[in-house]
Amino acid sequence: EPMRRAPAAGNKGSDDSELRPMMTEGGGDPDSPAPIGFEAIEMAAREEDAAGSGDGAGDQQPQSGVALMKPQQTLTDSLYLQNHFGKDGERLKIDYVLPFPAPPAKDPKNHEAERQRLRDQLVERLNLIGLVVETLLPHESVPQSTGYLLLHSKFDLLTRYASVIKLEMPIADISNEPQEGDEEGGGSVCSDGCFGLKGFFRARENTGEKHDYFTAPFQEERLDMFLYSNDPEKFFTSAQRSLITYNAVVEMPLFSECLSKGAITGYFTLHDGPYKPPSGADTRVQGFDNDRQELYDVWVAPKNWYRFQPLLLVRRYFGEKIAMYFAWLGFYNMWLAPMAVLGLIVFIYGVCTSATNVTADQICEDPEVMEMKLCPGCDKACDYTPLKSSCTYSRIVHVFDNPASILFAILMSLWATCFLEFWKREQAVLQYEWDVNNFQHDEVPRPAYTRQVQSRLRGKADDIENTMDTDSQLRVEMEKGIPIYVRAPRYCLSVSTVLFMIILVLSVVIGVIIYRLSIIVVLHSLGIGTSSQARLLTSLSAATINFLCIVVLNQVYRRLAVVLTDLEQPKTEATYEDSFTFKVYCFQFVNYYSSVFYIAFFKGYFHGRPGEYARIGDAFRMEECDPAGCLVELVIQMLIIFVAKQVINCLMEVGVPLLRKLFNKYNLMRGTSAEEKQAEIAKAAEKLGRDLRQCERDWSLLPVDHLQLFDEYLEMVIQFGFVTLFVAAMPLAPLFALMNNVLEVRLDAWKMVALLRRPIARRASSIGIWLQILTAISALAVVTNAVILGFTSEQIPKMVYQHTVGNYSNHNYIKWRLSRFNTSDFEESSRPVNNTEPVCYYRDFRYDEAPYKYRSEFWHVLAARMAFVLVFEHLVLFLKGLIDALVPDYPSKVRDEIKREREVFKSALFNQLKSHANVDVRTKDERDGDGEGGAAVA
Repeated sequence: EPMRRAPAAGNKGSDDSELRPMMTEGGGDPDSPAPIGFEAIEMAAREEDAAGSGDGAGDQQPQSGVALMKPQQTLTDSLYLQNHFGKDGERLKIDYVLPFPAPPAKDPKNHEAERQRLRDQLVERLNLIGLVVETLLPHESVPQSTGYLLLHSKFDLLTRYASVIKLEMPIADISNEPQEGDEEGGGSVCSDGCFGLKGFFRARENTGEKHDYFTAPFQEERLDMFLYSNDPEKFFTSAQRSLITYNAVVEMPLFSECLSKGAITGYFTLHDGPYKPPSGADTRVQGFDNDRQELYDVWVAPKNWYRFQPLLLVRRYFGEKIAMYFAWLGFYNMWLAPMAVLGLIVFIYGVCTSATNVTADQICEDPEVMEMKLCPGCDKACDYTPLKSSCTYSRIVHVFDNPASILFAILMSLWATCFLEFWKREQAVLQYEWDVNNFQHDEVPRPAYTRQVQSRLRGKADDIENTMDTDSQLRVEMEKGIPIYVRAPRYCLSVSTVLFMIILVLSVVIGVIIYRLSIIVVLHSLGIGTSSQARLLTSLSAATINFLCIVVLNQVYRRLAVVLTDLEQPKTEATYEDSFTFKVYCFQFVNYYSSVFYIAFFKGYFHGRPGEYARIGDAFRMEECDPAGCLVELVIQMLIIFVAKQVINCLMEVGVPLLRKLFNKYNLMRGTSAEEKQAEIAKAAEKLGRDLRQCERDWSLLPVDHLQLFDEYLEMVIQFGFVTLFVAAMPLAPLFALMNNVLEVRLDAWKMVALLRRPIARRASSIGIWLQILTAISALAVVTNAVILGFTSEQIPKMVYQHTVGNYSNHNYIKWRLSRFNTSDFEESSRPVNNTEPVCYYRDFRYDEAPYKYRSEFWHVLAARMAFVLVFEHLVLFLKGLIDALVPDYPSKVRDEIKREREVFKSALFNQLKSHANVDVRTKDERDGDGEGGAAVA
């Protein structure tokens, strides 16, 4: 593991004095120094300039009591100062930041006085619960700049809340010490490599904690039972401190009121420092200054595209929830790799055998078959076309529709089950190793929920008086929750809105179908291209239009889902995410897959026959499939929606931040953006010989949404649906998914480390509701692949022909597959203008004369299709159930380690009780030998 440089010693005094703020603790001291701001720094700079700037000037202490950061100070000292502030000779770590706006230039209604009153009350409340607050004022010479309340949690507050939220902490017991030669420590479930978890997403050289101790839920009254109990600086990590501080601050009703009235404009925790090492620094020799730099170097940098993810370091810096997402994504990629290779082999097999395909050879080379005239594809304008126009289609169809695709679809259906079952096992390992196996979502109420309860309790949030009695009433009301008579209309509105949007999506699909029917008539009327070219152009343009509609509807519905979920007022973030996820995924499922479902399962089956076509509203004729089948159109639809979606998502993830930087730069030149204020502040600080504080740097980063992982999960789950639901038609889907995901891991890491403010290190024991969604997709994939292979593919009719007519050969299959129609029987509305052919052919199993009833071959093929679907479903579902039964969700090793951890906890608890109770713990024989008669020692 790379070395980590410790903060340089010997810089106390002047370093602390620079950051001396107005501290309010336990009510505050009116004689405290003025709040630190840029005015004080400017004054100190002027005094220092007046005193001279020679070689020894840097060692003089400014009379104002505010010292400047000297250029000769190391970067380590700078980072240490940026993330700490001084009080009474101490250095207090900044655990949380509450930004607030500068006073407006004009405030006729005196709102700023009210906001300042709320901030003062908030600071007082924060002091009462055990937080030390520094106020960093906005720069007076920079309009619309931002001030900050910098919070430091005292150790007693941290221990109190850690006990409430049952934070797992390492036990200080001799049996818990790392053993010699044990890289992970005595408590590591896989210190011996028992699960072989050195795959794509994990590695033995994983950075992070060197030792994994046995842990137990923290108990404040038994502090000395836990490791580092005598060293408060080491006891909690920075991520744990930020999580505890978040819980302490957000649960305060006054905090919600400050947010609603603009007294504070947000909340965030600080990054450890810059994400890039200083220029010229050799990290191999000097190590990294902070975890953020190490994450960028070993995780984000482009050189790591093929390397393992440092999950332990990700967990230590960002918390279990984000680390669990990247663990799942890496596990998914590892399982995609072999199927991507196998899918590529199936594709290559199709390409190599397409040139020798008997059916395609007949269409492309047999003179008798080539000149068979197909019935017109549309009314009036379309003409008869020779069968040889389907030559290209027939070659392409064989690439994706061949015997190997059946085996591949079966393997992919089983793969989905194996992937989910083994992920549950890996999730159990991570739960134990990351100390969240007993975690329950007992989160504090959301600020928006608190404001809703306040409004209902008092009628108006403006009338809330911040008294302890009011807080008690609010807590009682929040425990009761929102009454059912208030929630029921909101839920009804949500359900009806979701149903309306789903109907809207289906309407768009119908509109695209009508477009296809119309444009094919237009192209034939204008004589643009041949029949096959017109069909290809229609498919491409319709798929593109459908994709654009998908993108637009996604943006509209995403905003609508936020409004609906806010209206429901879920109590905690976990319930909010579940409700929001369910709404959005139901819509996204229909939005992305409806057009693919139409082509795969409906197109070409309900069009009727020549002379008696089925129509939409007596105007538009239902679509037919090419004589080679509808599979090519299904492939085109998937390529445009699936592949284009991935490409656009990657471009958005890379391009939007870059465009935003350019836009901000343009706005800086115009002088209209908030980033300009940060630039002015940075210039002012640079003139004074100091860097921006870390809170000022982080505030200019992109804000972290409380649904920060939703888009990432949604993108991967939609992709998982394409990979599993329609893989029978697109064996290259796993390969495209893997190529996208290798880049996706690094793009998401880049956003987390470099572009976004540091999120709260939330805990999580699983990937949440997404696991249930993935399980449902896995079960549905069995049905969709069975139907695609049974009804959309041509493999079943070919097998029937081989075993009944063709003598195990596909020779003359195309003649057997087509039916003949007498053109004199055309209905007037569909009779072509140039009706010069006596007969034409169409794709069906019907007799050659009126009334064109089905031949016996139709029923044979239909029975074979149904039998294949039933056998495929039952076989795969049986194998899926067998895998589910044979692969337990919890590995036996995890169960054994959990038992061992409980024993260690009992032993530590017993030793702790013995150390606090002065009792004689000798055996009876030992006591009798002393002649004391077994009496206890006083």
